[in-house]
Amino acid sequence: MVAVIGVAIANGPNPPLGEAFKWLLSNFVLLRGFRGSGQSMVLTSLAYSILVPIVAVELRRRLSLGSNSQSRRLVSAVRPVSRKLVPWAFAALILINGWPMVTGAYFNTPSIWPNNQAHGIPAAYYEVDNWIAADSHSEPYRVVNLPEEQGYQSANWLSNSYYGVPILPFLFSEPVIIYTQSRLGVPSPLIQDMFDVSTMDPNLAVRISGFLNSRYLVVDGYSNAALLQQFAIKTPDGLQHAVTFDQIAVYRVNASLVFPRVYASNSLQVLNDSGATKGLPKAINDSNFEYKGQAYVEAGQIAFGQASSISHSIANSQMSISYDEINPTSYVARVSASGPFLLVLSSQYDPLWKAYLNGNEIPEHIMVNGYANAWYVDKAGPLSINISYQPQIVFYLALAVSVAAILVTIVYVYLRGPATKLVRTGFRHETQDLTTS
Repeated sequence: MVAVIGVAIANGPNPPLGEAFKWLLSNFVLLRGFRGSGQSMVLTSLAYSILVPIVAVELRRRLSLGSNSQSRRLVSAVRPVSRKLVPWAFAALILINGWPMVTGAYFNTPSIWPNNQAHGIPAAYYEVDNWIAADSHSEPYRVVNLPEEQGYQSANWLSNSYYGVPILPFLFSEPVIIYTQSRLGVPSPLIQDMFDVSTMDPNLAVRISGFLNSRYLVVDGYSNAALLQQFAIKTPDGLQHAVTFDQIAVYRVNASLVFPRVYASNSLQVLNDSGATKGLPKAINDSNFEYKGQAYVEAGQIAFGQASSISHSIANSQMSISYDEINPTSYVARVSASGPFLLVLSSQYDPLWKAYLNGNEIPEHIMVNGYANAWYVDKAGPLSINISYQPQIVFYLALAVSVAAILVTIVYVYLRGPATKLVRTGFRHETQDLTTS
């Protein structure tokens, strides 16, 4: 029963149970854990893990019951074949289930069921990703996707349609800012504001995009053809049309509006009001808003006295900075400063982000810009600062332990010597060395 349910919902919003699938997800919160085919395959895998051993044991038991020579000959013939066939069968199941992830295709069942047909994701998505990767010259930028996807994406792809989780975060090399905050790791009220104003005030949406370290804005005409046409008729201020692939247009955000992934600041501006039309949105909505090395903090995020003290101490410092991205969880910043400064990392604020100077952790870690990490560095001179995300280090340690355990197991099996098997002789069991049998 579990396997049947898993197979039934794995087809998602496609026929024959697509409408029922969407209704269940919309009305039962707990079922949203199975909104994707990957999650539903957990049920099928669970059923496999229980049924396959049961069937194997039962087959072995029944074959072993035969006492005549014909049964023994059958067992002798089946055993070597099964030893080779079973591993290949499991490998085939894994590859078949993973095939949509490899090819970018998903399985849609047409009206004549169960003749499955594979429909591919439009090539334009991959062409956009390749173009951005080449244009960015390996600089770490984010991508903003419009229209906003309120949890699920609905798109018209040529002769078929798609309804499911937003696909861009899974296809693009650069992180994508979308309505579903967990897909990016930059949760901020600004993201909600940006999508709310994107149709009413695209100019503000562009400035917020740059503020969130987004160099590119992608308008998906497959999901909203009218929005694609709107941007084509009148391009918002601060945007430059770069390229269009089929129904997807790519725009560059003016460099003056883009806040870098890592930068040093000598200007901490304390915003005493907050809300959808105040605080950061109000500051960004200023027509003169652009990146000038500043950082913002809203009242309540840190103590006012601490913010004022930091703002005063960094005001007259002069800095220059360069940095290397080792990977998305590790950066090395090289700063030349005449006095104290703020080092800003435009990634989701998390206490587990750590910055180290000369091997010592920098203690004053605050949230700025509504979402980003910042460290108050009270040193001057040429400095090299390492920034890392601690859970990634734990992952590497766990990976090392796992690899070591596998190697130890292999060495143990190799050094253990020849295996033994049980030989049934009447009512006695005795061991026999396989090398002498």
